[in-house]
Amino acid sequence: MTNTALLITAKNPISPIEIIGKMPLISHSITKLPQVSRLIILTDENKNYLLDYVNCAHPDKKITIHSISQDPREDIVLDQELVKIENEFKVPFFIINSSQFPIDDLFGGNENWCSESVQHVYDFNNFWREIKEGNSVNRIVEKYKKRKVAYFDISTNEKLVRAKEIYKKNDEEYDFSKPDEAIYFIKDRVVKFFSNEKIIQSRAKRAKLLNGAVPNLDFVGRQFYSYKLVPGKTMYNSLEPKLPTKFFNWCTKHLWNSQELHLNPSQQSEFFEACIKFYKEKTLERINLYWENSGQEDSISTVNQIETPKLSELISKINWDYVAHGEASRFHGDLQFDNVIYSPNYKNNFVLLDWRQDFAGLIEYGDVYYDLAKIYGGLIIPYNSIKNNNFTFMQDGTSVKIKIDPVNYLDEARKEFRSFINENNYDRQKIQLITGIIFINMSPLHTKPFNHLLHHLGKLILTNVIYA
Repeated sequence: MTNTALLITAKNPISPIEIIGKMPLISHSITKLPQVSRLIILTDENKNYLLDYVNCAHPDKKITIHSISQDPREDIVLDQELVKIENEFKVPFFIINSSQFPIDDLFGGNENWCSESVQHVYDFNNFWREIKEGNSVNRIVEKYKKRKVAYFDISTNEKLVRAKEIYKKNDEEYDFSKPDEAIYFIKDRVVKFFSNEKIIQSRAKRAKLLNGAVPNLDFVGRQFYSYKLVPGKTMYNSLEPKLPTKFFNWCTKHLWNSQELHLNPSQQSEFFEACIKFYKEKTLERINLYWENSGQEDSISTVNQIETPKLSELISKINWDYVAHGEASRFHGDLQFDNVIYSPNYKNNFVLLDWRQDFAGLIEYGDVYYDLAKIYGGLIIPYNSIKNNNFTFMQDGTSVKIKIDPVNYLDEARKEFRSFINENNYDRQKIQLITGIIFINMSPLHTKPFNHLLHHLGKLILTNVIYA
């Protein structure tokens, strides 16, 4: 059994962290080596960044990275580098160029063989003898038995584009990606990336504070963290009578627990200022960002045949003191049904994903009304419908039409949410107002047409609340 592999990556032209489908390029090669436990990587990428990722995504592998200054695909450079690390290859091993990743799992066998994309060195003693005699790797392996191995060639930008298109056809979800964060799925593992290292550290701290409600992080790096895939289905895909109520009651017991928080006057003042910053100041910044990104101008518009004023008028009428008098509690921060896994066999039945890193800088607590508004927003916009492209947005001048395909039992879930709000004496108007604010805040963070859908739906909600 071949348990060692040499993986050659090259920044020019394709980075090993380039996303293809739902995971980075380098993971496409690593996941096709089920029997390999030791990986030696030759790269001209940022060594620490790459090591951070592979350790996070593939903790079952023992990985060593060697940096080189030139393209390791050049024969002379490759031969020179191999001689330096000969002691790490005293067993049969694979040689793989990550820009030509295999489609199927690789198994070595008891012979030397090569394909266009992979070489298997079984007689490693003879291989090293020939290297020391001055033979190049290419000259050595060209004598090996030929084997056909299906692979994707992404050695040029044009081929990379084609590969991405093929993977995109197999995954018709709407693109929610953001330039400063990403999520990868590597077999039974979920990997989150943030360009901001502080977000990783804050999320790791909050994962401990939310212990039992979110997955256990088994690796936390500088820009990545990972956890094992949670078995179950999202709440959207699990909806049935009384399940939403069960979840809302679970949140009260396992998440919010506001009765456990006793803020002193200084903390209460700090919390109010955090709410002002989080709701008002962030909203004003995001509105400016939306105008900048979209190229549109503030105007009166008609959304689904209902006239909505200019956004500036709506914002000027919001009572921000009313909004900022929140209710401090533990919080999730993005509590919509696509971030909730229902797992009946799990000890707590529910697992929360993609928790927010802070609430305007606060780690231990935030505003329960933000979580409630996130839930409500997800009952208005079922995000699984957006992901599946089951929505339409049409704009003709100032006339806007929005249609989102219905989700089974969503109307009943809304009714259960209203009952929960009433029974627990939450302020329904505040929840609706914050929901409109949330949609306005989200709009500049997404691409067309979802950004415009969020903007106009946010305006519609604010209009209905303010002019009720």
